[in-house]
Amino acid sequence: FLQLIEMEKKTCLLEVDSNNNGGGILYFNNGILYDALYGSLKGEAAVLEILGWDRVRFRFKRLPKKKIKQQIDADLTSLILESMGSKDESIKADKKSIQKKIGETEGVITHELDASRSEEGDEINEQTASSQKSFVKFSKQKNINEERRHKKMALENAVLDPLKDISGFLGASVYTGSGELLISEAPEAMNIEKVAGLAVELYKNARAIAEQIEIGVADLVEVRTETHYFLHACIVPGKGGMGLLMQRDGNVGLMRLTMRKIAESLVPDFS
Repeated sequence: FLQLIEMEKKTCLLEVDSNNNGGGILYFNNGILYDALYGSLKGEAAVLEILGWDRVRFRFKRLPKKKIKQQIDADLTSLILESMGSKDESIKADKKSIQKKIGETEGVITHELDASRSEEGDEINEQTASSQKSFVKFSKQKNINEERRHKKMALENAVLDPLKDISGFLGASVYTGSGELLISEAPEAMNIEKVAGLAVELYKNARAIAEQIEIGVADLVEVRTETHYFLHACIVPGKGGMGLLMQRDGNVGLMRLTMRKIAESLVPDFS
């Protein structure tokens, strides 16, 4: 059994029980017997004592978190041969004796190794399933991100390209009914996020005024200074709007007309 652990290069903490001798512990690291413990005995002394037992039971124990240092220098085969008192016998006799000892514990060996392999298989299957789920999740997220990128590019083409061609254009943006930016192109000094929020509030007030005095629905709001215009066009009330900054000496008439047309074309996207 121990040689099988060595062949498979397993790392494990093995409890060895014997009705006549009590119990001992063997620690393997990648198939190499590193350390052993039996009563007050440690290292090779403990191994030699444990290997001499008959009718033993093996049980895998949870590996300790603390690293175990190698205390045994001799290889497992040498220790097995020495423990069986076979120094004066031929190598052939020693091998037969070892095979007999292994045969006596074959049932326990098969059970323990199958259980260990089953646990490892379950863990691998879980890891594989987890990896597949992560890959599917990543693929879905990648597709979502790709779709968002295409929508953003389409929105930029529909809004920014026509406005840029009009004289006086300085910047424009499209935002939700709460002022969250969807696309934007504006001068660096301009805090466009704050402007979008203020523009939403401005339109709410303008709409309320128009309703109060019963003059129809406000669709465009202007802020005019000596040098600039800021225009806000409503796409869908409470759901989306677009803002534009331009120089006052630009073509404001054409800008208003173009903004209204763009806003109308975007209604299905915000409804």
